[in-house]
Amino acid sequence: RCENNKQDNYSRKAPSKISVIENVFGYYRKVFTLNKVSPSENVLFYSTFYNNTPEAVILQNIGDFGRPVVVCQTEEGIGGTYLGTFFKMYPSFRELRNLKELHGYIRTVFFGRVVYRMLHKSYNSLTFRNTICGLKVNTEILPYYRKAFNLRNEKIQPQVDRVLIESSVIICSSSIKRELVKDNEDLSVFKKVCDELHERGFNLLLKPHPRDIFFPTKLELLHCELLDVSGLTMESLCEYAKPKAIISFASTVLVNPSIFWNIPTFCISDMLNGEKIDRLYLNELIEFKKVFKRKL
Repeated sequence: RCENNKQDNYSRKAPSKISVIENVFGYYRKVFTLNKVSPSENVLFYSTFYNNTPEAVILQNIGDFGRPVVVCQTEEGIGGTYLGTFFKMYPSFRELRNLKELHGYIRTVFFGRVVYRMLHKSYNSLTFRNTICGLKVNTEILPYYRKAFNLRNEKIQPQVDRVLIESSVIICSSSIKRELVKDNEDLSVFKKVCDELHERGFNLLLKPHPRDIFFPTKLELLHCELLDVSGLTMESLCEYAKPKAIISFASTVLVNPSIFWNIPTFCISDMLNGEKIDRLYLNELIEFKKVFKRKL
């Protein structure tokens, strides 16, 4: 979405293709032009997928903006932002197959992303920063996230038993399509974990993914109560009441609660039999472990 510093709202959507730019020289001129306009005249551009596309350059060439566009880097879950699972306009440099892809990579990724960000101001609200040593927690932004969840909870007043949450371990399911898992392998792993925790006396709550209709039918098998908090994100829930621990496979719910509130989180993807998991999902599990193994 786009916002002006003076609270003007723009509903126009930027075209998805760079071809809307009048000509190639205009594109590069925008990339290399340094803006010298006061902050009050800037247009702030927020996008959850500002990873490979120069939307800011496009916006300065269409509509009635006519002002510098400041890119605000934000995220929506770990998949698209850090694992590259959901959105990848161009392959990595090593994956380029022909001159057309090389041209697209240089134009869109190198100039539209790397060079543009070097020459133009941007705001980084990502929870992690990319460094030569891998991902590092962006500690400067964390207080603002915590405050945002606190304000949201004050507004909606969650109708949740705080004592119940704080005395329970939360099992979080994913939105994985059932045809990608053979013999309900993920259910088998969840059962092993829940059996052990139940035997040790832990109270278990199942928080299903919003698109999950499978695991809510397995409550008795998993010794779980259903945590029905429709419309309440896991982050908002954890800001309201901190559970004893959170357990899941590769998921954002294992990352944010850990870095925001130091809540113990456990990834149990290593317990899965990889031969029973579709390659696409298995790659996501492997990538998650590689990226976040030192963060959780």
